[in-house]
Amino acid sequence: AGFAIYPNPATGKQVNVQLSGIEAGAVYELSLYDAAGKLVHIEKIKPVAGNSTLSLRLKNELAAGTYRLQVAGDKKETTSLSLIVQ
Repeated sequence: AGFAIYPNPATGKQVNVQLSGIEAGAVYELSLYDAAGKLVHIEKIKPVAGNSTLSLRLKNELAAGTYRLQVAGDKKETTSLSLIVQ
């Protein structure tokens, strides 16, 4: 599976995650960490098979800085993406 974040750099409370090559029935956990490694958002998703885009609606507006989005699949594969917030 492939993952991308946009817009990047981001502003506000919403970040979009584009997923591609998703297997049917796959479950992913999205964890967003700040530069200090503090978990600021976590969400489990079960996207449709193939390609899809979802919006992470964050409870709080993120402070400017660099964040890491970790995507963990049910097969224990993990992908990390950098997100810059302005």
